[in-house]
Amino acid sequence: WEAGYFLAEFFLCHPEIIRNKRVLELGAGVGLTGLVCAGSPTLRCPSVHMTDYTPETIANMKHNVLINSEWLGEVNNKDSC
Repeated sequence: WEAGYFLAEFFLCHPEIIRNKRVLELGAGVGLTGLVCAGSPTLRCPSVHMTDYTPETIANMKHNVLINSEWLGEVNNKDSC
């Protein structure tokens, strides 16, 4: 999960690498990197798909998406996205 944090930070520091790209995150864990890709107006990723293996991990990831859905909706409804 530390890797997800650093990958998200890397993308935010170098948005040109991923800007306007569709994202598939394998082994997303808590979903931090995918949430950053989906929610950052700097990255502007039009599509983000997150996967993982265990039902518990997927349930946790869905919970994290749900509790951030208002923020994701606000970001994705702005003209800059």
